[in-house]
Amino acid sequence: MDMARYTALFLAEAEDHLQHGEELVRHLELSRSCRETLNGLFRHLHSLKGMAATMGFADMARISHAMEDLLDRSRQDRQNGGVPAEDLLLVTNGLGYIRAIIRAVGDDRSRDSPDAATLADLIRTRLEEPMSQEQEPDAIAPVQAASQNDSESKSAWRIELRLDEACADSTGKVVGLVNRLGSLGTVRHILPPLPSGRTGCGKRIILELATAGSREELEQALEGLQAVHSF
Repeated sequence: MDMARYTALFLAEAEDHLQHGEELVRHLELSRSCRETLNGLFRHLHSLKGMAATMGFADMARISHAMEDLLDRSRQDRQNGGVPAEDLLLVTNGLGYIRAIIRAVGDDRSRDSPDAATLADLIRTRLEEPMSQEQEPDAIAPVQAASQNDSESKSAWRIELRLDEACADSTGKVVGLVNRLGSLGTVRHILPPLPSGRTGCGKRIILELATAGSREELEQALEGLQAVHSF
């Protein structure tokens, strides 16, 4: 069997499915209730899963399968009819990991990634949670009041960041960004979790920040971060 020829064919077809999938995710971010777009994205993920399984790329198949199941939940949910923003964030980052795996295949590097397995498990955990019926929250939104035992009066803020290409592709730069935000308070949760390797974190990150600062102070601090395209 000429594996080089099959690998070249796999790379070409996977790249095509990946590009179309990323485009459909962008459409869903604008109109999360578009059933045709959702079904199209589901089909591309289904194809990626089947191709990866055929080629023996277990991590790629695993994460594609997890995203497929996540989207299928929205497809079956006729009552709400939309894809929750958190689900789209997971799919966006899942596609980013798949792109990293495809690049590894093309460069003849290892296809295995513990970070991809972690994200697949995170998606499975999300599947165990009930579907959210809330509208997508603001990029900076209050979460809850901090403990009364704190020496200062603090609030927890949910912050969504959209990163530029250079930052999204570099785990080191994202860690630096999170540390910078940590100087404003305490970072409690990060979605998706920061990977241990160099695969990057994707272009969207959600985190919680406990800080005594006001919303206006947070906005001013974030506007000064060059890696943040929007928030």
